[in-house]
Amino acid sequence: MNTELAIFASDLSVGYSSRTVAQNLQLHLKKGSLTCLLGANGCGKSTILKTLSGNLRPLHGKIELLGKELKSYHSSDLARTISIVSGLPDLSRIMTVYELVALGRTPYLSWTGKLEQADRTLIEEAMRMVDVEPWKNRSVQQLSDGERQRAMIARALAQDTEIILLDEPTAHLDLFNRMSLLYLLSDLAKKKNKGILVITHELELALKLADQVWLLDSAGKLSEGSPEDLILNGALQQTFKSPGLAFDHSSGAFTFSKQPSSEISVEGSGKAFIWTKRAMKRVGCKIVPSAKIRLKIVEEKNISWIVDHEGQSHYAKTIEEVILQLSALKIL
Repeated sequence: MNTELAIFASDLSVGYSSRTVAQNLQLHLKKGSLTCLLGANGCGKSTILKTLSGNLRPLHGKIELLGKELKSYHSSDLARTISIVSGLPDLSRIMTVYELVALGRTPYLSWTGKLEQADRTLIEEAMRMVDVEPWKNRSVQQLSDGERQRAMIARALAQDTEIILLDEPTAHLDLFNRMSLLYLLSDLAKKKNKGILVITHELELALKLADQVWLLDSAGKLSEGSPEDLILNGALQQTFKSPGLAFDHSSGAFTFSKQPSSEISVEGSGKAFIWTKRAMKRVGCKIVPSAKIRLKIVEEKNISWIVDHEGQSHYAKTIEEVILQLSALKIL
């Protein structure tokens, strides 16, 4: 028994009577940390989450929540231990934000269903923490997707559980809201000492914000560790291995690998140098210090570029012009 872990699972197999989705899982969800569960579509991520939450019986193995076996929890105790954020129920759309968040207090209410002052205090605190208090009297139906997800997280916080599980909370959100939501969850895990598990496809954001990553491959094998360790031991690259896809260790991002069409040297410094090199790689140039084709960045009053090719110099005012000149010179 390990009371320092929010969730511990050993020799866990998950799936359905017709098939096993993943087996021999050893899982550790730490208190005060954000863990991201990553993997391809259909590999079984949601099945794991349903099993850990008690909504699906494990095929084999043991699950402990806060040091106590999951199967020993009464439903009312379980609702006070673990909260789930998944899709938005149709019924909640006709509620106000306050009414939706207040649903988080349901496991604690008496048969009258009346909110006490302690409940209202937790509801108000949850709304403040995720910055939805200004909308508390608005209909959930009037909210954007990002605002609705924040309201759902506020509901989970009002439920006051030590474990929060979220199934793709960033789906259908724009880049700013995806970044904002995952940062919020990372912050909440630490401030409230909660174990938070998120299923997400936001690979690059997960590598930047997650304390731990669970990687599930198509064969149902799971690897867990810090993002950096999973990169260094090759588990991340192996899980998302695909022809034409390469992992850039310096940027922590996957890129499409192209067969270089030519070699070019890039001379310069600063931001222009970084983004010029990135552009050259994107269009299929291999950057070599001693290449015959030279691209120089000149930073005077304004940034400009000079392409030296076969004794002639070609000037450009933007990276786009550089690419057009390289195409005209049959270099690309």
